Amino acid sequence: MSINTVMIEGRVGGEPRHHIFGNGGQVCSFSLAHNQYWTDKKGETKTKVVWIEVKAFDKLAEFLRDKCSKGQRVILTGSLDFSSWTDKDTGKNNSRVELLVKNVRFLNSTSSSISKENEDDLASGSSNQGTNESLEARGYEVFTAVDIPF
Repeated sequence: MSINTVMIEGRVGGEPRHHIFGNGGQVCSFSLAHNQYWTDKKGETKTKVVWIEVKAFDKLAEFLRDKCSKGQRVILTGSLDFSSWTDKDTGKNNSRVELLVKNVRFLNSTSSSISKENEDDLASGSSNQGTNESLEARGYEVFTAVDIPF
């Protein structure tokens, strides 16, 4: 048995790029900025931004193209995919890990600032229903893949 499931919260780092293939398949890709927080030995809170490449396919790609924009806060669920290739010009070996999105939640706050504690609460939570109720109680509008009409 193999488990490959990731849930991550962050902000869309740029306008999503959308492409339609000759066979009608679609892909939407963008970078996600995820903030990591920790406390150093001096007790100071530190922050590091981790950039993650994200892809979605077909109907979800079309939905993200239409509904997702730079700076928007989202929680994404999906699986990790590894790819490697050799650059034709330099001969250099390259590799990349991407998140293949299966589910998206848009976090549209009515407030412009959110505390770290609220971010930690949003990223955790074992029950989608409980998490959604908690988010809605805080003024967020929540959408999941089951809300997409396809």
